Amino acid sequence: MKTFFYVLQKCIKSKQIIYPDEPFEPFLVKNYDKNFLDISSYIYLIMYDIYYLYLRSNIKNLYLKMSHAKLVALNTFLNNIFISNELKEKVQDLFCKAQRIYFAFTWYAKIYRYKMWPLVVTNDLTLLPLDINHRATFVLLQNKSRYLFSMNDLINIIETAICNAPNFFCSPLSPKNPYNNQKFNTSTLCNIYFKMKEGVCKFSSIIHLFFLECFVKQKFYINNEPFLREYSIKKYVYTSPSQTLYNAVKIMLQTNYHTNKLIIHAEFPKDMLVDIFRPYLFYYYVIHYSLKGTEKIYKYKNQLHIKLRQFYEYNNLFGRKICIGSIRNKINKRPFSFKFNSEHINFYNIAVNNSKCEFEPKAIVTNSIITRLNRILHEHTTLQYDPDELFFSNELNNEEYNTDYEDEDENE
Repeated sequence: MKTFFYVLQKCIKSKQIIYPDEPFEPFLVKNYDKNFLDISSYIYLIMYDIYYLYLRSNIKNLYLKMSHAKLVALNTFLNNIFISNELKEKVQDLFCKAQRIYFAFTWYAKIYRYKMWPLVVTNDLTLLPLDINHRATFVLLQNKSRYLFSMNDLINIIETAICNAPNFFCSPLSPKNPYNNQKFNTSTLCNIYFKMKEGVCKFSSIIHLFFLECFVKQKFYINNEPFLREYSIKKYVYTSPSQTLYNAVKIMLQTNYHTNKLIIHAEFPKDMLVDIFRPYLFYYYVIHYSLKGTEKIYKYKNQLHIKLRQFYEYNNLFGRKICIGSIRNKINKRPFSFKFNSEHINFYNIAVNNSKCEFEPKAIVTNSIITRLNRILHEHTTLQYDPDELFFSNELNNEEYNTDYEDEDENE
């Protein structure tokens, strides 16, 4: 702030530089240039207004606080009906001239920092070296030091902070430099945003919403709470390990009228089960944890029911452990191999149109035939039919059937 006051007094060719926080100095005619004598008192009036507006302001950001104080003080002067328009134009021209000089100084200071401050970090967060001249490399200035970041790392840092949501309740945090744990100031966030808009990396809609709220966390949270809730759910479902989501998947399948009939073996691979049902689980969480009273919840609830129903109808034997072999393996006590029935229709291949799902009818016909053959075979034996192999899990019920095979072996 003192730099701007210094430039403003130099523009009126003042012979004595004073600041509002110093002891009061009387206005002496001999200390000012004659060409600016008629407007000098108004310039000092604006300076004192800026200073006291700055002290009384409740704005936390220092840059916004200073800008707000300057504009309010100037606007108050220009709206004064007791001052002639000629004087207002002169003061406004001097104020704009001081602003241009002040911004020029700040630009040269920025260039000096970029060239002279030492490089502290030259690798990205994966320890790969970064080229300072590359268009996707961002130079962060903090504590009289330079930190090199890749734009993708910076976007992940900012999104993780402002989308912080423990138990799906949004609680945004301030983005910080991971090397010194200091917050990014507003100018740094603006530079990151405009660098992102140049197309050097993937555009982030979350940072764009943060920018529209002037990087104020509270406003960002209040105005975008539904979006942040769904984003946190999606991130949790698609990034959490299988061990974390396994029980949630089992609960989801048990609560559905159709999939609760599935018998999933205890040894069925958890990673495979969770990866198959991640999209379904996302819908399930949106229904139960998203903000209530929206059309999307009703839509997701309807689609989830339809998709789980079609999943069950496509393969109602999903998740079972199958013993592969022939009848001779059983009789000769040869080892069997096992596999899990994991055939399923992909979540994204189930098209929902007016509460109807479209998928390949051949798969349904084949599956229904297999189910019917299994029922017929089950009436006589415990064998089950598989398109590729014959498999069974228990002893044969018919002892005569075993004797016939033993006779056949003797004849051979």
